[in-house]
Formats: sequence, structure tokens, C-alpha cells
Amino acid sequence: MFKKSNIASIFIPFIFCLFFSSQSLGKGPERIVMETTSPVKINRMVGQSVIVEIRWGIVNRVDFSAPDIAEAIILTPRQIYLMGKKPGITNITLRQIYGEDIIKDSAIIELKVSPDIFIVEVIKGSSVSQVKFEWSE
Repeated sequence: MFKKSNIASIFIPFIFCLFFSSQSLGKGPERIVMETTSPVKINRMVGQSVIVEIRWGIVNRVDFSAPDIAEAIILTPRQIYLMGKKPGITNITLRQIYGEDIIKDSAIIELKVSPDIFIVEVIKGSSVSQVKFEWSE
């Protein structure tokens, strides 16, 4: 049958891999909680996402000042998934609407999407230390 040393040599690496892979897998995007309707500022790079958890009400409409900068998906009435599409700044208005035009609550998120430095490095053909980014507010 199996010797104790053979079983240990098989299961110890397996357990080691399970332990370290469970810490890095399944994390998902960062979560930000909005307790009130006070404005929130969020910074992300192109391709990065965040889940906004709403505690002040439910959201059934999301509007952008610049829809080409980011996109949103309403996961649940209390969770919004935001992802940066291209560099820039956009204001995102989360609304709780009844009927056709009755707004009960709303909140604003200012989302600043920065360029992905790796992509800029590949496009420019220069090192990261030579690429300079400046934001004006």
C-alpha cells in the first residue's frame, strides 16, 4: 500500500498550495461603503473596478457626466459595480427614483480614472521613470 513518507510528500505540497492560493484567489474588486448621500471621491486606473455598497437607500438609476470614462452595472439595488474605461474624471449620480420622475434620494461619486502605467510604457516605448503624468483639478 502507501508508505507514510509517500502520503506526506503528496499531501504537504497540496495543502501548501491550497493555503496560499486561497489568500490570493476570490478577493474580487475593492468594496467602498456609502453610509450617507455625501459625495465620495474614488481613484482607479484603467481596467480597475470597485463595488460601491449603498447603505442610505436603494439605487435604480446611474447617470454619468462622461460615460466614455467609466461604466457601471447595478448588481443589486444596494451594490453598484464601477470600472474605469479610459483616463479622465467623471461624476456619477446614483438615484433612487419612484415612478417616472420622482427622485427620493441621490448621491454623487467623483471617479478619477488614471492611465495604466504599463500600457503607457508599451505604447511610448520608454521606461516608467520617463513618463510623467499631471492632473489638474
